[in-house]
Amino acid sequence: MQKEYIINENTLYIVKKEEGIEVFEIDNTLFLKDKTIKKFLNDSCTFYGSSLKGRQKGSESLITDTYKLPIIIKDRKLLVLFPIKEGKNTIWINYNNIIDYHQISKVKVLIEFKNKHTVHFNTSYYSFHQQILKCSRLIIVYNSRLM
Repeated sequence: MQKEYIINENTLYIVKKEEGIEVFEIDNTLFLKDKTIKKFLNDSCTFYGSSLKGRQKGSESLITDTYKLPIIIKDRKLLVLFPIKEGKNTIWINYNNIIDYHQISKVKVLIEFKNKHTVHFNTSYYSFHQQILKCSRLIIVYNSRLM
């Protein structure tokens, strides 16, 4: 019996596919059949001590925003994922593994991850940059409340 995959420090991003989800890691790609992103995120959040809904409420409270919220998956390592829209799909990206990003066009962003893997997403650069800022703010506010 295969163990359930849990989002971790090696996770780069998660993409919805027709029959499940695809998880891109630093050195691996996994396909999880018959899984929704929402269930997958909830399972990972629950593994680390809270539900997806609880993580979303926490992010909402910390950064006083309600739209396309980043979430802290794992408190101890401040593992933060954020959503972007690519057409009708939502992709979840691990903020912690991004080292750089560039605008290719108005609707295309190139992301470079820590493992030097690059990928482009068909999303607005402005929208992507706003998500990065939300993640930074979430981490700063979270850390300030711990002091």
